[in-house]
Amino acid sequence: MREWVIDSKRSRIEVRAKSTLHDSRSSGPLRGRVTGEPEALESSAGGVVEVPVESFDFGNKLQTMAVLSKIDASRHPVARFVVAGAEVLSRNPWRVRVSGALDYRGRKTAFSFEATGSISETALEARAELPVNLPAIGVTPPSLLFMKVADEVLVSVVLVASR
Repeated sequence: MREWVIDSKRSRIEVRAKSTLHDSRSSGPLRGRVTGEPEALESSAGGVVEVPVESFDFGNKLQTMAVLSKIDASRHPVARFVVAGAEVLSRNPWRVRVSGALDYRGRKTAFSFEATGSISETALEARAELPVNLPAIGVTPPSLLFMKVADEVLVSVVLVASR
């Protein structure tokens, strides 16, 4: 079984949220490991991708501190996406439907999304974008003064890993 280690310096998650005053954007690193045999990905895909929520940056120090406090990141510092499977939609270029569950705040939420990228003997790169409903994963959308974040956010992931 091939295993790729996620490069936390090159892999990122970005969350874009609409709110009553202005849209906001936050980003953070990814870490973990993914596994699978490219020739038989449907029967071999697996791994765990960790999102260190406590490392999110909202663009300015005050907003970062306020939002991390509102979502209680000190008590729930890491979200884990456990890969359960993959369906290959195309091999050139690579397009895969990934399925799994996000484990966060004591709640497991099933997700399925399309990812594009490349796989070689030594490297794996993937990109995905998906909507995430915050209450569905156990997060109350933050509000600060007159600003209230919408329930649904758009999550973009860039994952770079090597063997």
